[in-house]
Amino acid sequence: MDEMYNEMFWINFANEISGLREKERQKLPYNFNLMYELRADENAHTRLLLNLLNYNVNGDYTFLRSFITQICIKKNIDGLSKNKIENPKITICKEYIDGLIEDYSKKYSIIIENKINGARDQYKQIERYYSQVKQHGVNEDNIYVIYLTIDGEKKVASDSLPEWLRDKLGNRFIELNYKCDIIPWLKNDILPNIMRKDNQLECSIVLYIDYLERKLNISEKDQYINDIMDEMIKNKLGLDSIGAKEKWEFLESTIKQLTELRNDLENIKEETFKRTLEDWDAVAKMYFMNNVYSDIKNGYYQIFLNNINRDIHFEWIPIYEKDLFTSTSYRMVLHVENDNENLNMLKLARNDALREKAYSLNYELVFSENNKNSDALCKWYYSDKPFAEMNLDSRNNFFNQSYLEVKELKNIIEETFHKLDGEVSCINELSVLMRNMTKHDWKVWPENKDIAWDLVASFNNATNPIGIEASFAVNKDKQVVFRSYITVWRECYWNIYENELIKQYPGLNIDKSGRVYLHLLEILIGESIDDWNTQKEKVIKSLNETYLFMENLTSKVGK
Repeated sequence: MDEMYNEMFWINFANEISGLREKERQKLPYNFNLMYELRADENAHTRLLLNLLNYNVNGDYTFLRSFITQICIKKNIDGLSKNKIENPKITICKEYIDGLIEDYSKKYSIIIENKINGARDQYKQIERYYSQVKQHGVNEDNIYVIYLTIDGEKKVASDSLPEWLRDKLGNRFIELNYKCDIIPWLKNDILPNIMRKDNQLECSIVLYIDYLERKLNISEKDQYINDIMDEMIKNKLGLDSIGAKEKWEFLESTIKQLTELRNDLENIKEETFKRTLEDWDAVAKMYFMNNVYSDIKNGYYQIFLNNINRDIHFEWIPIYEKDLFTSTSYRMVLHVENDNENLNMLKLARNDALREKAYSLNYELVFSENNKNSDALCKWYYSDKPFAEMNLDSRNNFFNQSYLEVKELKNIIEETFHKLDGEVSCINELSVLMRNMTKHDWKVWPENKDIAWDLVASFNNATNPIGIEASFAVNKDKQVVFRSYITVWRECYWNIYENELIKQYPGLNIDKSGRVYLHLLEILIGESIDDWNTQKEKVIKSLNETYLFMENLTSKVGK
């Protein structure tokens, strides 16, 4: 073929093809699919898959068994199929792992890393998940990793799954994709086995299959358009007028030329991103000196606190490369990692000064005793334009609001966080003193003296449980206080004791939120936990008085 095509020809040609494709799509009947409108991210796809696997009838996990069977057949894995699916524990987006299927008896664990939208692999991502699951008590030979992509083209990065771990996993590292594995499984194994009464589930799966096929351009409607596109390309390039050998050689040469063009464009795109990121970095470092860490390609932009463990940090999340150019909203969080070990989340949650300031700045408070590796505070910040389009004044206005608010919260944490250092030994000491004084079993929680922060005495455990709980906190004046509560762990027990408690403690705050707490008068400890010894006797006296009342009450009520 004599005609030479330059780069602008291919760019114009690509625009022409895209225009024709869109024109043909407009001719098709209106095809509404909620998944498209919701712009599902990878977490949404993981929730869909894992909730489907959690489907069971009378404890029979039909879909999960089918899923595991298909994996074993396709990937020639024997070990996994030998495990009987009886009582699986299925978690979604916990400990940063997209999906996790575990057996309660720790016979196996299946890690699912979902890359349907092609997100970049994080540094040591798979290695980190593998190590976390080992800590759950699962034998390393029974840990499986599913790397799930849209069509199988994307491969795991070597710095996410290092060679030593790939060798160790062997065929327990399983590459699946929606095109060749999930869609056929949904069509051939799931749809035919949905019970007649579950018509809503059936409709949902049909819609999901349609969404996936459209995403992959393999639906019947897409095939019709693909045929039109093929014909247009052949006519435009005159491919029907030449022989098969010449056609193949021309296409081979053209694909190489277009690949080189794409690489050139990717380089320019990368340079554009790099310069924009440098602008973002410059603003952040101006506010926080060098206490920032950026890895936007993997979604992270972290702001560290002075003299605080780096497991606690502020973070823009998620903020991927494209967000700098397309998004007008960015989410800031106070993020807490490894909380299952050091209970940092609970130290922050018991900080009234931090809570009040965050509330006044319209941050959402998402503290929870049960949160692991999660956000403590979060807030969306909005702009008129994506960051890349902002002029200097707009950027200053945007960051003045967000970063000055972060600074206020950051200062409170830096000033108050270490005030509770040493609380664990105080709680353990107090549990011993109260056991000796009352001859009652005062327990600590968690039931590990190395991380205990809460003191508990319970009554009527076999009938209508009620108890006393106590812990340290930092009040709004940034002073350490000791707080105690009378509490029921289920609200249904509260009515049994309510009248007597209100008579004994009139006017005190009662918090009903699943559990019920009657907040007793707090005791001021001082500037920090170091002042504990000066107030210890006052705390013991108060707890003993509460105990004596509760012992008398529960001997007559709630037995």
